[in-house]
Amino acid sequence: MNDNSESVALAKAMRENGPSCCRSVSSVNEILRQNGYDNSRAPTEQDIARVLGMMVSRQGKSSSDNEWDFRNFATALNKYAVDWVKVIHALDYPDFKITDAGGLEFIIAAFKEKVSLYCGR
Repeated sequence: MNDNSESVALAKAMRENGPSCCRSVSSVNEILRQNGYDNSRAPTEQDIARVLGMMVSRQGKSSSDNEWDFRNFATALNKYAVDWVKVIHALDYPDFKITDAGGLEFIIAAFKEKVSLYCGR
């Protein structure tokens, strides 16, 4: 995450706080609040894509303590109108890399999870 743009701020804050910031929906809401997201300001699809990219890059690095709980992150975002197709498109940024099959599986599972939450399945 070399980019200093605003879309990187949430991903950077979450990376610095580690996977524990996704242990519950309330902990995700807290990090969103700390980064200025509330009822009047929602994270953009680019913000969310950067978080997803950060999660993929940090997934499975040595222990279960490093596992990001996407379901809690996605559930916390339910209060915002997020276009998940745009999130997937926004993954096309210069530093985004999937280094193994596990990373691709994480992206696919995250997208399926969000679509199933959105569709009420």
